[in-house]
Amino acid sequence: MKSAIFGIGTVSEAIVGMFSDQIKFDLAVVDAEFYKHSTWLGIPVLTYEEYVNQIVLGEDQFVVGVGYGNSNLQRKEVFSRLVSAGAIPINLIHESSFVASTATLESGVLIFPLACVENSVTIKEGTIIWSNSLIGHNSSVGEFCFLAGSVTIGGSVSIENYCVVGIGASIGNNVEIGSKAIIGGGAIVMKHVTKSSVIINPSSPALGLPSEYFEKLGGFDHLKKTNQ
Repeated sequence: MKSAIFGIGTVSEAIVGMFSDQIKFDLAVVDAEFYKHSTWLGIPVLTYEEYVNQIVLGEDQFVVGVGYGNSNLQRKEVFSRLVSAGAIPINLIHESSFVASTATLESGVLIFPLACVENSVTIKEGTIIWSNSLIGHNSSVGEFCFLAGSVTIGGSVSIENYCVVGIGASIGNNVEIGSKAIIGGGAIVMKHVTKSSVIINPSSPALGLPSEYFEKLGGFDHLKKTNQ
């Protein structure tokens, strides 16, 4: 049985570093267009095609190290390809994090150090929970979401698929966040957020444009430049 990590970017590097006491990756995998070197962080690198040709069906396992920006859908696409090829997605829960025994985690969930997942929480497949984040009781987080560091999610919150919640953001109790919404760093959300909305700070309810278009504009980096 071999363990592989897909990707050699900043998220993959963080995974390898922070989970080094819990898992040793035998391989790093990239699409052919990103293949540059035969090793990365001392780990052999294979193209996706090379990896698929040597998978031991039902035994080899993987983690997808793709996270930032508008990459939730990209992570899903990679995840689906690897599962179709016969590899098994694994959950990585840092040993310093707490996950209640009544919480439900689907496959491919990553939980970074010092996070807290309270009772009766559901986290669907492929979602990343970064360090120091809190997911309150009876909440649900959809598939292939990305919650950055120090996010606070209140009780009975519903976050639908493919959402991004920025660093230090807070979502109050019983709030519903529609799919593909982007909650900016430091935002405080106390009411429902519709699908594809963009919340940029505590005083702005929304930008009034779809999140997909916001990403095409360059996301928060573009917004920062235009407001300087």
